[in-house]
Amino acid sequence: TKGKSTAKKVAEKTLKENLRQEFQVSLTVDGSTKYMSGMIIELDESWGKFEGKYIIEKVSHSVTGDYTCDLECLKVGARENSKSENK
Repeated sequence: TKGKSTAKKVAEKTLKENLRQEFQVSLTVDGSTKYMSGMIIELDESWGKFEGKYIIEKVSHSVTGDYTCDLECLKVGARENSKSENK
């Protein structure tokens, strides 16, 4: 049983990483101090298949020339949605 438990943990970790890559977006936006890790942003229907709510995982502020922010975001509910689609 120990081998099955280890295999299950490896499979879950692999699935988690695959989902993270599939539902992750990177955006460059006008600079603002309001963007912080943990904050939720929403992309409207003009973003097409990327529409939805995202949690900001990482923010990089750049003041070289114009002030911009690079956001790395993960879609909220991505793991739950993929589990229900796979059933």
